[in-house]
Amino acid sequence: MQTILAYRFSAFGDVLLTIPVLMGVLHDHEEVRIIMITRIQFAGYFPKHERLEVVGIDLQKGKTSLGALLVRVNKIARTESVDAVADLHSVIRSHVLNSYFILKDVKLRRIKKSRKGRRQFLKGNRGISIPSVSNIYNEVFEKLGFPSFPIRHPYKVSIHKKDRKDPQNRIGIAPLSKHATKNWPLSYTQKLISLLSERFSAEIFLFGSQEEHGILASMQGNKLNNMAGTLSSREEIELISSLDLMVSLDSANMHLANLTGIPVLSIWGGTHPDMGFKPDNQPDEYLIQTNLDLACRPCSVFGTSECKLGSTPLICLTSISPENISDKIESILC
Repeated sequence: MQTILAYRFSAFGDVLLTIPVLMGVLHDHEEVRIIMITRIQFAGYFPKHERLEVVGIDLQKGKTSLGALLVRVNKIARTESVDAVADLHSVIRSHVLNSYFILKDVKLRRIKKSRKGRRQFLKGNRGISIPSVSNIYNEVFEKLGFPSFPIRHPYKVSIHKKDRKDPQNRIGIAPLSKHATKNWPLSYTQKLISLLSERFSAEIFLFGSQEEHGILASMQGNKLNNMAGTLSSREEIELISSLDLMVSLDSANMHLANLTGIPVLSIWGGTHPDMGFKPDNQPDEYLIQTNLDLACRPCSVFGTSECKLGSTPLICLTSISPENISDKIESILC
């Protein structure tokens, strides 16, 4: 049995995108086991597998220094026979860990980020092809000698509508992101909830973090459930997998829902799906973007910049109407 040590610490969506790749490697290589190191709050989202061990580490500032992380990894390396290392993050923290394994002469490969291609895309070069994050991860394992096909929907083991006694439509909405240039107006979300209630009599579930629960509490509607921050990782996966459809921004919830195999409508504003972060295996028509020709879009890779259109701020998002989203949902569910 060969042991691969892998690590990816953040962001949540990027960590989720490692899952199809890890599960693909385990499926295609029975001689492999993987130890995956990530942040402790993400560890519970990894599927159970007899050859996958997930080590969750608290990396909040002031709790776990780089030195403490190195001590933890050193302990793993001493108790486990690590044959190869997959650096799926390639940041200063992981480079320090890499140095340890290089000194031990352990085979190591790290991701090759698409920084140059993304910079060109931001400058207006739309002809450039940027690989998906999942493909970038997969390339690391190929270079280690473990080529495989990612399992795109590793959570698809669930309670889909055909297994439910209640025929009522169940729709999820994840309406918030931590970056302003990704955020569809909450007033639009409220209008969408009203439209869905009128058209489908749908039961609606709101998703988000514990910090977002209070913000989403302002939303109103019949059969509306604010689930933000109330569920364990397993409960969240189970609930999402039981939905008929998820509406999400360019956020971790988009990727989480995609891993269950349900339809995902994603709303894109200041970021762009062609920069490598769109959900795999969702039709392009499920990627909702403005019809306006905006020279300023995308304004950043991750949504971290500020909108520079003072007269019409965030028009890339405000030009996407709730009616447009509702019509698209109707075309999928009806």
